[in-house]
Amino acid sequence: MPFVSLTDADVEAMLGELGLGSLDALFAHVPEDLRRHAFALPPGRTQLEVERELEALAARNDRAAGAACFLGAGAYDHHVPAALREILRRGELYTAYTPYQPEIAQGMLQALFEYQTMLARLTGLDVANASLYDGATACLEALGLAVRHTNRTRVVVDANLNPRWRDVIKTGAAGMGLTVVEVPGGGLAQGRDAAAPAAAVDASTAALLVPNPDFFGRYADLKALAQAAHAHGALLIGAAAPISMAIFEPPGAMGCDVACGEGQELGLGLSFGGPYLGFLAARKELVRRMPGRLVGMTVDSRGQRAFTLTLQTREQHIRREKATSNICSNQSLCAFAAGLYLAIMGREGLRRCAAACLAGVAALRAKLAAIPGVTLFPGTHWREFVFRTPLRAERVCELLAAKGILAGVPLAARFGAGIWEAGDVLVAVTEKRTAEEIDAYAAALREAVAAAR
Repeated sequence: MPFVSLTDADVEAMLGELGLGSLDALFAHVPEDLRRHAFALPPGRTQLEVERELEALAARNDRAAGAACFLGAGAYDHHVPAALREILRRGELYTAYTPYQPEIAQGMLQALFEYQTMLARLTGLDVANASLYDGATACLEALGLAVRHTNRTRVVVDANLNPRWRDVIKTGAAGMGLTVVEVPGGGLAQGRDAAAPAAAVDASTAALLVPNPDFFGRYADLKALAQAAHAHGALLIGAAAPISMAIFEPPGAMGCDVACGEGQELGLGLSFGGPYLGFLAARKELVRRMPGRLVGMTVDSRGQRAFTLTLQTREQHIRREKATSNICSNQSLCAFAAGLYLAIMGREGLRRCAAACLAGVAALRAKLAAIPGVTLFPGTHWREFVFRTPLRAERVCELLAAKGILAGVPLAARFGAGIWEAGDVLVAVTEKRTAEEIDAYAAALREAVAAAR
């Protein structure tokens, strides 16, 4: 560690304390064949040479910003307001640490409190925490909340949740001693179906976790599922897309006890897959079961408004056996960005963004439906849908990429076996996609399918 100044006398003193005669003796326990291993490293280069080589390597990558991006499956190409980017770059925000000390962190605490307030209003629930790691861990933590509240260990998960999120749930549940029952809430051909998830809930169930919209972009009314869950004393957890709540009924209004999900769409770019943030909101009665950090508002000794971390249930704050979760990675900067996004967009801006996604999906679906050989599936779709062609989905994506269009996600190639087939592509349409880009997509797909027939 060359930045730590050690004199020869310091080194001798430490070696003497350890009873060693030299620095080599400090590493004597490492096998000699490892100590003498030679690395095939290239000769040193100047900074300019290194920069040129790295820039040449980076230039070989395709950038989402350089194409018409119809990618989705959990990360979406939404517009990030310029004001958000400029504010977020301010040093006092960009370098802010977790606000453990309220006397020096009132600004960040207030910003997180306002983020919580806006998330609670958006989800239609009483309280939101100061964010979690990502959408997948937010779902796992929501299930943990339900387990603590009900003292049950069986949870039911709609299999149309994002497959990567389901993997995280299975991994976490194994360590928590939970039994996870996956039930498909409707295949592609028949659309959303609440019957199977509702039937899977019984008196031993802690929670039913349902995505809305689901992985295929299909929206559904969850009121019947709320009744089914509550009839057995279980909680209903809605894994939701925040922007969709601007035009659809929010989870709280449909009877969900908890809402959770990914907040990337709230002002965070694609950024090579992160960092993102998970959000979690719940009914007031569940506040003491909530994981992570929670910012509260109070008054100080002078009667002035003040903000502080409150109701802390992490093992860093209370005895481990009483902790609700050991999750330590809340995404404060990303949550601040999401709060900025909501404030900048406002209620009407968010509504327009959600409506543009709905209209874009409808427009592209209408054009693809007119292409011979292309199959669409039923349901009310928001921002995302699946289409099927006779070509393998990877080939479709390759052909459209050659025309500057990132066509979507080939489901079978990316996620393995499922209710999808080899020709199924998951395509997302955000407010950034223009009518010209949608026309170009349809024309390119028509050409690709016609050439394969």
